[in-house]
Amino acid sequence: MRNMKGNILLPLLVLIALVVVLGLVLVSSRKQSTQGTISYPTNQEQDLAIQSNSDEPEDIEKDLNNTDLNGLDSELVNIDSELSSQ
Repeated sequence: MRNMKGNILLPLLVLIALVVVLGLVLVSSRKQSTQGTISYPTNQEQDLAIQSNSDEPEDIEKDLNNTDLNGLDSELVNIDSELSSQ
């Protein structure tokens, strides 16, 4: 009788361990898939959205002068590092 309990106990423990590991993998993959999906507009993006609709050269020049393009590619470094780490 004791031998039968030992035969059932080992597969039961292995099954429980597998369920726990699969649960952890599932939770981890959900966290990774939701990270970085929400993007809020930056001040630059908001400024670009309120530019004039005029096609007059003076208005276009005013919009260009009011547009800050410094740091426009600053996120490219982050993207490159994320792609190279995977």
